[in-house]
Amino acid sequence: MKKIIAVLLAVAALNGSQPAMAADPQAEAEASALLDVLSFRKLVMADSEGMLGTYSHSMYQSAAVAIGQNPRLDAAGKGAALVKLDQAWPETVRAIRAVLFDPNMMDAWAEAQRQHYMHTYTPDEMRQLAAFYASPLGRKSIAAMQDERKVLGASLQMLQEPLGLILHMVIAHADGSGPKENSK
Repeated sequence: MKKIIAVLLAVAALNGSQPAMAADPQAEAEASALLDVLSFRKLVMADSEGMLGTYSHSMYQSAAVAIGQNPRLDAAGKGAALVKLDQAWPETVRAIRAVLFDPNMMDAWAEAQRQHYMHTYTPDEMRQLAAFYASPLGRKSIAAMQDERKVLGASLQMLQEPLGLILHMVIAHADGSGPKENSK
């Protein structure tokens, strides 16, 4: 659990330490206005909540599969490890949530998106995008994108167990503990 938190904090620190691009004040203002029209923080919060639900479940499943396939544990050891996982999991999810929803993380994501807009679009193009996203069709488009992310997240969640099993088989094969290939 500490390793997961350390990795997430390192990523957050690196994201926050990216140098800002020099931009003209008009571009900065238009990029900020576009983020406001998109309700960027609200979108990120919703995406993060969905990501937490999908990936925390996937991480739990992967950890449980790894425990179940650990050749160094007997049945009692696997059972004890699963109980320990179950006991530690709520705190793990709370720690991930704390990192994802930290105001500094939100600020870093908003700034990264603002920099992306200033690098990708002219001030006039950002104004046009903001006008579109403020329109009824633009709002409908934002809602549709959120629905598509939910469908994608559910699809990825369904694939996690089979992909986890495949990954463990590949690792077992690579370290020599898996089935040997037929040499014909």
